[in-house]
Amino acid sequence: MKTKNFFFSVFAMVTMLFASNASAQENADDFKKNEFQLGVNYGARDYSKKTFGTYAEHNIKDATTDYLTEFGLSFVYLRNLNKHFAFGPELKIDWSYGRLEMNHNHVGDMIQGNIAAMAVGRYYWLNREHFGLYSKLGLGLEAKSKKIVLKDDFQKRQNVKDEDLEGETKAGLAVDVTPVGVDFGGKRLRGFVETNIGNAFTLTGGVKYSF
Repeated sequence: MKTKNFFFSVFAMVTMLFASNASAQENADDFKKNEFQLGVNYGARDYSKKTFGTYAEHNIKDATTDYLTEFGLSFVYLRNLNKHFAFGPELKIDWSYGRLEMNHNHVGDMIQGNIAAMAVGRYYWLNREHFGLYSKLGLGLEAKSKKIVLKDDFQKRQNVKDEDLEGETKAGLAVDVTPVGVDFGGKRLRGFVETNIGNAFTLTGGVKYSF
């Protein structure tokens, strides 16, 4: 009888140990390692009129516009190493534009297309079940294409050639720093808002899904 009680006690202890390990494993599995983000950004970008072609260099005054308005989309995949660190790639597609005026009349626009591919690292300062506070750094390459688009009647009156309206098309360093970002929602689906400083100054908002 005592032997049976002994084996029963051992069996109960082993069962409890396995149950405890299973529970711990379930909590570990609750950690989401993969994350997809879709963001929409809006802000401003500095520019040099010399990079927008011959016409811009000789006919556009610096005071025409102080900056280019920018909007675009960002696509991010992050691999969460733990509850603080994550790394992954980001693709950003942006359009920048500035209004051109002459004698207070709208005569055309500066247009710039930007595509950036970056490696991104993120650090959570605070990571709770329904709220997170983080910073992020992205480094990579950005391709830029620039041109001037004049109104047809104005271009004809000024006798401006199309080739004089073509600006630079080149690639350069892409830098995107997020000093402050916040996300909010559930364990899998969350919204996020973040500030971005680098090639442009923007505010980004969007959704992310973790699994």
